[in-house]
Amino acid sequence: MVNELLQRARIAKGLSVRDICRKTGFHEKTYRRIEAGTHIPHRSTLDDLCILFRMTPAELGFSFADKKEAAVHNRQEAPGRDEKAEHVEPAAQTQDTHLVDLHQSVLSSAEV
Repeated sequence: MVNELLQRARIAKGLSVRDICRKTGFHEKTYRRIEAGTHIPHRSTLDDLCILFRMTPAELGFSFADKKEAAVHNRQEAPGRDEKAEHVEPAAQTQDTHLVDLHQSVLSSAEV
């Protein structure tokens, strides 16, 4: 089921999928799956979308009525132990910088 609210928010901002991915650092395939409703985003991904669109999760079409389902899904999407160990450190190092860049991008687009 397509997430029409997320899609409408993106279109209302005049952004393409590629624009969203450039601003957030998401992979295009992942974002397309989120917008198509076939992927439940992790909390950090959802936070980035909320910051970018200046909207709540509910306003973007995300409602975790069944929190257990979302938790199970996120565990299934998480990388395996070995893979996770390789990728956690670089992500942790860039997370703060990424959020600062995202906030600055949102603020500068609001000034236009």
